[in-house]
Amino acid sequence: MIISNLSSAEEIATEMGQASDATERATQRSINKADRTTLTVNHQAQSANELAKELTQSFNQVFLQTIRNIRLTAEDFERTDSELQNQFSTGLSSSPLFEDAITYQRAKNG
Repeated sequence: MIISNLSSAEEIATEMGQASDATERATQRSINKADRTTLTVNHQAQSANELAKELTQSFNQVFLQTIRNIRLTAEDFERTDSELQNQFSTGLSSSPLFEDAITYQRAKNG
C-alpha cells in the first residue's frame, strides 16, 4: 500500500515557516549608520549591509515559495494516495483472483 505522510510534511513546512519569519524579522531591523564620517570603508560597509539585506529578502521570498510547494505537493500526494487506495480496494474486491484468495483462506482456516 502507498502511504504519504501529510502531517510530517506540514510539521516540516511549519518549522520552515518559523525560520522564514525569523529571517524576515532580522531583515526588518534597522542598521545604525555613521553618517558623519567620511571614511570610504564606512560607506562600503553600509553598501555591503544593504546588499546583504536585499539578498536575504530575496532568499526569503524563494524560501516561502518552497514552503508553499512542499505543502501543495504533500496535499497532492495525500489526495493521490487516497484515490489509489480506493481504486485498489474497489478493484481487488471484485477481482476473481481476490475471490480465489478469500476462498483459499476460508478453506485453510477450516
